[in-house]
Amino acid sequence: MAREDFRRNPAKAVVKRVAWRLRWAATSSPMRLRHSAGFCLAAPKGAAGALIYYLGSSEPESAAFITRFLKPGMIFFDVGAHIGEYSLLAASCVGYGGQVHAFEAQPTTAELLRQNCAANRARNVVVNSCAVSDHEGHLDFDIHAEPTMSSIATSERGNRGTVTRIRVRSTTLDEYCGEKALWPDLVKIDVEGAERLVLEGASRMLSRPAHRAPAVVFECLDSTYRQFGCSPDQVVALLQSHGYQVHRIAREGEIVPQTAGIARGAGYNLVALKS
Repeated sequence: MAREDFRRNPAKAVVKRVAWRLRWAATSSPMRLRHSAGFCLAAPKGAAGALIYYLGSSEPESAAFITRFLKPGMIFFDVGAHIGEYSLLAASCVGYGGQVHAFEAQPTTAELLRQNCAANRARNVVVNSCAVSDHEGHLDFDIHAEPTMSSIATSERGNRGTVTRIRVRSTTLDEYCGEKALWPDLVKIDVEGAERLVLEGASRMLSRPAHRAPAVVFECLDSTYRQFGCSPDQVVALLQSHGYQVHRIAREGEIVPQTAGIARGAGYNLVALKS
């Protein structure tokens, strides 16, 4: 299916794609991009940066939902924050009375995240250079040639574009919330298949009463889930066991119930809400 910019103006879309390739042929330094929400951020060569360059946002529907949901004073957790697209979007929504806590395990990407927050004077963003999983301590992390695909290491991921494997610090959302004495209103999880590990380390957070439990936006892609030995339906079942209902995000950020099972090969973000 053609992307939105192709449907609007095919000629312009082609020109932008050519310009994108020529730019990276000339230099490998991060590229400064303007997001549709108005802020600028530096991005490495990769899928997320390309989508921001082409469309103004890497996932317009998810960005629209987050903008709709967050209000001044709220707390947002960005698990798998990458270069800070959603951290910066959330920072503007919650204002200086709110908080954003970003988690990024890839050290180079985490440094770029810090720089983007500083460049946008996002003083309400706390950057945590660590992985989020089901345990505290340390774990192996695979750096991928495509930055957005870097992830907690598994035996299935070793030879699929991995550049190097490093050791990183790991925390759980329950431990982090206990240490900081706070609970989020909205959690975004995009960790290339390790979503179940993040949720298993957040059982206290997910078990909170409906009026205090966070909404959860999470990536759902069966090919990455399989590398961690699970399926999207198992992740959905885990959330349902805590009383959550799962929804799809529609075009303008509104949500609709997810009534069927997850289609094999499908890849999209879902929203879990507790009522």
